[in-house]
Amino acid sequence: MKKFHIVFMLLYLSGAQSTIASSTTVSAASELVSLPISGQQANVLLRQLEAIVNTADKLAQSSGSYAAANISNGTLEKVLPNGSKAFVTSWGGKIVIGTPSPNQYPVTILQVPHDICVLAEAKLRRQ
Repeated sequence: MKKFHIVFMLLYLSGAQSTIASSTTVSAASELVSLPISGQQANVLLRQLEAIVNTADKLAQSSGSYAAANISNGTLEKVLPNGSKAFVTSWGGKIVIGTPSPNQYPVTILQVPHDICVLAEAKLRRQ
């Protein structure tokens, strides 16, 4: 079964609000071990992303900048309830926060099974 990497660009729009940019990209990754797929795993992923986005927004609120708040896996895992586990998906993939700019930061989700990729992308585009 093919797995995919998903890259979502999260935008800091105003106040404590973030949205997923319409320029979501999905790129093919290498063949990996087949895992059970379910809508529940996509929902868990969306809850993880929501927690990450909300925490990043809170940290950046005082400075108005993700870069100034040093948004990263390391920074966020110190304040998220699950710590570093907040960046591990239910199928064992990783959620990686890239280098932030003042108004955005990339979030890459690695080793996403195809079915979860399709469900998560559809749900994110509706938000």
